[in-house]
Amino acid sequence: MTLCFQKAFGSRDPILNEDAKATMGFFLELWMDYNFGQPIKIQGKLDKLIENYLKQTYRSQMHPKSKLYIFKCMDL
Repeated sequence: MTLCFQKAFGSRDPILNEDAKATMGFFLELWMDYNFGQPIKIQGKLDKLIENYLKQTYRSQMHPKSKLYIFKCMDL
């Protein structure tokens, strides 16, 4: 979810961008058994999946101008 937030808001908000990167790193360090010496093979597929979710049309009757990026990331 943090990578999705970073893609949705990172270019517009450098503080959120940095926090999303730090949160992702923290998650990987503490909660995953991952060999960081290996290249990340799924990164391209994950990026495409996130982009597809962020492009979807979600509608809010109360806030019709909102893109609902946070909801899309949670849905992902």
